[in-house]
Amino acid sequence: MFLLITASVLFGGLALVAACSKGGDGGNNGGGQPAADTTPPVITLNGDAAIDLVYASTYTDEGATANDDTDGNVSVTVSGDVDPFTPGVYTITYTATDAAGNQATAERVVTVENQLFRLDVSNFGDASLSLSAGSLVCNTGGDLCTAAVEAGSDITVTASPDAGWTFDAWESCDTVSSNQCTVTMDRDRVIYATSSSDAAVTYQSDVVFLSDPQIDAIVNFDADSDILFFDAGTDISGLSAGTVIVSAGTANTDAQFAKRIIDIIALPGSLIVMETINVSLDEVFASGSLTFDVEVSPTSVNQPTLPSGMSLDKRRASASAEVVPLIVTGLTLFEQDGVTVSLNGNLDVDFDPDIDAHFSVTNGLESVRFKATSEISAALSLSVSGEIATPLSFDRSFSLGTISLGTAVVSGVPVVITMEPIVTVNSALEVSVEPSVSVSQLTTVGTQWHYLSGYTNLSAYALTGGFDIPEVPTASISADIGGGARVSTRILGVAGPFLQGSLYAGGEYTLVPAEDCRLTFRTFRGARANVGGEFKVFSRRLAVETSPWFVEENLTSGTIECASDTVAPDAPADLTVTTLSDAELGLDWLEASDNYGVAFYEVWQSAGPTARAQRVATTSALSYIAAGLIPDTEYCYYVIAVDAAGNRSGVPAERVCGMTDPAADSEAPTVPSDLIISDVTASSMMLSWAPSTDNDAVVRYIVFDEGLNAAYGEAAASATPAFTARPLNPETEYCYSVAAVDASGNRSARSTIACATTEPLANAGWQALMSCVGRPVQVEQNFDLPTAGVNVVEFAGSGFDYPGTPLTYVFQGVYDAGSGDFGADITWAFQGQSQERVDRFSVNLATGDSGTVPASFVVDNGGCDLAIRIVANNGAAAAAAAAAQPSRPAGVSMTKMGERQAAFGSPAR
Repeated sequence: MFLLITASVLFGGLALVAACSKGGDGGNNGGGQPAADTTPPVITLNGDAAIDLVYASTYTDEGATANDDTDGNVSVTVSGDVDPFTPGVYTITYTATDAAGNQATAERVVTVENQLFRLDVSNFGDASLSLSAGSLVCNTGGDLCTAAVEAGSDITVTASPDAGWTFDAWESCDTVSSNQCTVTMDRDRVIYATSSSDAAVTYQSDVVFLSDPQIDAIVNFDADSDILFFDAGTDISGLSAGTVIVSAGTANTDAQFAKRIIDIIALPGSLIVMETINVSLDEVFASGSLTFDVEVSPTSVNQPTLPSGMSLDKRRASASAEVVPLIVTGLTLFEQDGVTVSLNGNLDVDFDPDIDAHFSVTNGLESVRFKATSEISAALSLSVSGEIATPLSFDRSFSLGTISLGTAVVSGVPVVITMEPIVTVNSALEVSVEPSVSVSQLTTVGTQWHYLSGYTNLSAYALTGGFDIPEVPTASISADIGGGARVSTRILGVAGPFLQGSLYAGGEYTLVPAEDCRLTFRTFRGARANVGGEFKVFSRRLAVETSPWFVEENLTSGTIECASDTVAPDAPADLTVTTLSDAELGLDWLEASDNYGVAFYEVWQSAGPTARAQRVATTSALSYIAAGLIPDTEYCYYVIAVDAAGNRSGVPAERVCGMTDPAADSEAPTVPSDLIISDVTASSMMLSWAPSTDNDAVVRYIVFDEGLNAAYGEAAASATPAFTARPLNPETEYCYSVAAVDASGNRSARSTIACATTEPLANAGWQALMSCVGRPVQVEQNFDLPTAGVNVVEFAGSGFDYPGTPLTYVFQGVYDAGSGDFGADITWAFQGQSQERVDRFSVNLATGDSGTVPASFVVDNGGCDLAIRIVANNGAAAAAAAAAQPSRPAGVSMTKMGERQAAFGSPAR
């Protein structure tokens, strides 16, 4: 039975083979085995075979699948990588192998695009801008236009001035041809286009420019005083209360100002007294463009007072007038415990500052730009003598004196520019190394303001050079050395904006407590800049605060006697973006961790969550201020940590975004209402009103003296806005109105007018009794003092001396309401005498009565010694004080003379 079944199976199998072979060999390979598998798998890429990757963006490989006709799905291996921070073409190779050993490959080509740099064009004046490639995005006012441009591109910007304007100049370009500027985008760039109005400069109708003889006649000018003295007999025809007078100071360089006259006291043959208030440029100019460009002249570079160990190379300064070279020879920075650290080398500074402003009849001040192009080079080194027993740590900044860069007078407005060179050293030394820096910087720092788009901080840089520290594998040291300058302005004698720029280079060598590594290091260079000062000298519309700007480049980094570090830092955590203004965002993040420590951070910015990102900063700090942004625009950021070996943390899949504030609006605040006047005295009155409202925010109010039809002063916005008008004349009617100003400079219409009459002089809060020592009181001057704080006090009066000669006098001093201390100078002028007399006194009014105090001469022009007593003017106290004085001789008149009459005498000695 068993044999029968076996035979049946065998014969059945033979029959089947014969039936299938159809007479051929059946491909049995001579041994009856199956056919060999020679077909490789088929690879299918997930996604595109060619990808264009945005520079510094995340590359995530989508992978591939493979299918084999014999084995079905087979695994795929991937080789190759992509560096998103290095532009170029990368190939990713996919390999699949089946069970028979057949192998297939496929490729994906990834092209990393070029880096983008930011191009900013500061556009002063009315001109249209265009690019040779790409497009510019401009802010509301059109004064700042921005483009993102591929690295290495040559870009030409063309400025086409609008009707009524002429194109003047480009700055910070590589090449210039007429109205075209070409730059190579090898870094973020800022260029400056300047156009000027074809119309002539016009002035407000009440402006009078003082003549040289009038300026030369100003006596003892004090920029901090609102009272002016002119020589007797000075021609003041055409000047009256309400007139704005401007002094260019060409005959008297110390007397530069713009002031509005409040009152004039003029006696024949004696000093002329003018009470004034300061004004801004938009109260001088009605329309037109001003450009202040001060060039250094060889004679203006004088030897400043320098610290010991520093000198000015005057020979080189004369040969190249715009460069101020300083020689540092042994400037002692630190001296203690037998260790001395000195600074040696050269610092060359060249600042070219200029200011542009434009005014229009419709808008007043429309735009202003203040900038300085600087070239700074430093070759400095630290010299350490003595053995360092404990670590030295010091942060020093040295001013090298003030050097005049010259004076410019533009359309009657004087601008004085000075420069203050600065050297900075920041070091932490544990061994006696001698680090040195050789670095140069070409940078432009500046700020601009437009009435539609607000304030923008602008800075650009180009750095070369580096820092050197000998290899010191046994300690932790850090040092940076640098230098720069501060350029300050005085416009019309008032402190104006300043620019400060500096450069530095340094190194950090840090001991790492690990067995396989001894020292990590990095060297770096950077630039810092800041803009500040009083921009309100231009206009009451303009009041800005600026943020400091800095940039830092990592030069070298790595390890000394260390194993290769291939571990990337962790990504910085908790990045936050905070809105600071319509042009600034603030970034903060937590410190990243690394096996050997993070060296610095890169900040990347994009216009939106998926747009192409640009690296905008490298910094060792944990925060960054992004400035010069477009209002009402979303910007997104990520931060990458970089260690000393150059390893970077990954590019995050998501970015953190923030919105700048909306652009400066054009909607004016509501008109202030319910203006009332209270607390009226003989010399002051209090104004208060209901707050205005605005779609953004009311930031201040302007008080108008309707009698002068002029801005009298400003008061800060508050829940109960108020302003004290002083000094005023007694028994005089004053009328005021108020306008509100918002954060964008929009001004409301004036409020309804409120009027009040000051009290008689006899009702003032205090009384000054003056006489010759031991003689009867001859001058009784009533006046008011502030009731709180420390304040400057100025008031004037007129009267007669003992023989009956008319005189004027001016009190100028400081009163502390808290302590009662009052000190002042009294300047006297007598009819028929061209020289003034000045007395000085100091009293305490805490009890309401100073007692009789002798004054001292400051300027002795003859006459008796002055005795003064100041009492609270409450009737009884004043009467008692007067009774205590010697009797007044008969025949001495006490008749009032106008609004300011008192009586005084000063017989000849």
